[in-house]
Amino acid sequence: MKKCLLMTLALMLISTAALAQLPPLGYIGLFVDSEHSVWCPPGTPTYSFTMYIWCLPGENGQMCAEFAIDYSDDPGIIKTAVILEDYISVSMGGLDTGMSVCFLTCQTEWHAPLSQVLWVTTVAKNTLRIIEHPGLSTPAYQFSNCLEGQPIEPCKAYTSIYVNSVQGVDAECSTTGAESFSWGAIKQLMPN
Repeated sequence: MKKCLLMTLALMLISTAALAQLPPLGYIGLFVDSEHSVWCPPGTPTYSFTMYIWCLPGENGQMCAEFAIDYSDDPGIIKTAVILEDYISVSMGGLDTGMSVCFLTCQTEWHAPLSQVLWVTTVAKNTLRIIEHPGLSTPAYQFSNCLEGQPIEPCKAYTSIYVNSVQGVDAECSTTGAESFSWGAIKQLMPN
């Protein structure tokens, strides 16, 4: 009986650990909240919101990220200074021209290394999205992992920000980000 109980407990622990597993490759996305759950900022022009760049490391952790942001060509999206979190060891470039950031320690869970306040003075709908770092020899968005030598690996762009789109009205805002952000939930949202 004790063996059966111990076996059941062991299986429960193993299955719980499997659910908490990181994805094979990491994800990078844009959100408008500090909980990585909303990508459609509320407001009518003129308003401001904070854009957070959130990363979910892959199964080998994350030491660095390289990417850029397409802000759209609309002059009604006004950028302010980029805010770097304390755990960034080095940053080079700009969000719109290509950004490279590395961290003091290996990251193994959701984190938001960068944020930026944006002002919106336009009524036009715009999409802000993660794009490839144009300054790399082969443009890409990518992470370096925590294995010896911190090798580079691809990552996947996850969410964009939809400016002046309305939650519950516009299709891009109809799926809320408040759902669980487990690896299983992400796998279901992303194409292969």
